[in-house]
Amino acid sequence: MMKLALIFGSIFIVGEILLNTLVFPNLKKRLSVDGEDTASSVSRNSKADYALLKGVLERFVLFFALTINLPQILVVFGALKIGTRLDKSDAIKNDYFIIGNFSSILAALIYFAVHQSIH
Repeated sequence: MMKLALIFGSIFIVGEILLNTLVFPNLKKRLSVDGEDTASSVSRNSKADYALLKGVLERFVLFFALTINLPQILVVFGALKIGTRLDKSDAIKNDYFIIGNFSSILAALIYFAVHQSIH
């Protein structure tokens, strides 16, 4: 059991370091409009830290649920996100939202695939 927890934790921590230092900053740059970061005002305050924490928590919950053979979490996750975030008045915000959600789901699925290949 301890070995499984160590494998789980190692995969998650390495994945999060890679995502938050390499992948997400590059996505943010590519999605900027006219060379300006649309989330620059958010990144200057604690909301950016809160968004980072939410992303880490989302991927942790997805990864954990998949490792205990509960794939229905993907449906729950999608329903929660759609129900709480869609705002038709802000297309750029929605683009960030949908790309962020797909990135989180993909990251959790990759973590799960690595876990399955090791386990």
